[in-house]
Amino acid sequence: DGLTVVKESEVIPFLDALPLRKLHGVGPETVAALEGQGISTISQLRQAKKEALQKIFGAKRGLLLYEKCRGIDDSPVLEQERKQFSRISTLPKDTSDIDEIMIVVREMLVDLDAKIHKKRVAFRTMSIIAIQRNLEMHTKSTTLEEPGRRVVDHEQQFRSLFTTFLQEHPVPLRRCGVSVSGFVHGPQQK
Repeated sequence: DGLTVVKESEVIPFLDALPLRKLHGVGPETVAALEGQGISTISQLRQAKKEALQKIFGAKRGLLLYEKCRGIDDSPVLEQERKQFSRISTLPKDTSDIDEIMIVVREMLVDLDAKIHKKRVAFRTMSIIAIQRNLEMHTKSTTLEEPGRRVVDHEQQFRSLFTTFLQEHPVPLRRCGVSVSGFVHGPQQK
């Protein structure tokens, strides 16, 4: 899910392995300003005195840089709402056979269905992901007139999207995926 837990005793080695731009709030301009001061790593930033950083970047920003390179950040962690749920899988063999593709798709739809049910959301948009033998990735989507709650109920629409794609792009697929998005919460759910 993209979450990395770092123990307190591992913070400094973890940060030292990252480039400056990976510190939250440090963008290209800050990196350029730091590099102008001879600071090109988080380890070097940690060696800078707080007062020197505040002189260059201002009291607030300088303190923020001083703390972040030490793993100090008291800002709250906020959960972001998911914009989509997706699943992708490698096919047993490269194929253009819709029946072989749909065997894998059915498994992914069941998995997505469980996620949608757990989150208690409905979806408006259904998409396929097609990765061809040459590793080109394509997507194709459709929007439902009424929000859907059960992904498995829309298997035929996913099949239709894959069939259309395969007619337009007659190259065997190596991987395939499905996703739902355009979530609707609360009373609008059907």
